[in-house]
Amino acid sequence: MGIREGLRMTLVHRTIDVGGFKVGVTEAGQHWDTELVFLHGWSVSALAYTELVEEIASLGFHVTALDAADHGRSDSLKWGHSIRDMVEITRRALEHLNIDEAIMVGHSMGGAMVIDFAARYPTRAIAAILLDPAAGQQHHDAVRIALSPDALARAAELIAGAAKDVFGDYRLAAKHRTGTELLSLGKRLGKSFSGFRMIKAG
Repeated sequence: MGIREGLRMTLVHRTIDVGGFKVGVTEAGQHWDTELVFLHGWSVSALAYTELVEEIASLGFHVTALDAADHGRSDSLKWGHSIRDMVEITRRALEHLNIDEAIMVGHSMGGAMVIDFAARYPTRAIAAILLDPAAGQQHHDAVRIALSPDALARAAELIAGAAKDVFGDYRLAAKHRTGTELLSLGKRLGKSFSGFRMIKAG
């Protein structure tokens, strides 16, 4: 039996409007006292994390996974926006969903968003869980906007790192999944890819 058999949480996908800005929302689990909000990494949407959302929901959490601006089913912000602008959309979405406080979980770019969210709204983020967050001085130095002799090399390194971050674990997943499950995972990753508008978020 594959690792996902016997565990099927019903995922609900919808789009909400927060002041004229559409945000993609994926939810799973029963509404209990503890809400968990998940923010995804750069280049994909919450759809890429379906198994994680299902697993966490099976543990008794209600999970809300948001598509960040410029990703998935969410609208795009203008060129030159910041993580803070993306966090503001997240705050508005959580208010719309009546989520006053939550455990905030973020992967990669989502980790950077969780850090900013928790710093700005400490009473709303009752805990922060960071999964390989795009944060810290090394990351900020790598993504600084500046023309330099190594700019192309840095851009290539960032893109390669993002690809490895999202798709690199597929090889590891092969050790624990059946062929059918791997095919399903591959299709889900492909569908979650946010296209070239994600460059604005990068």
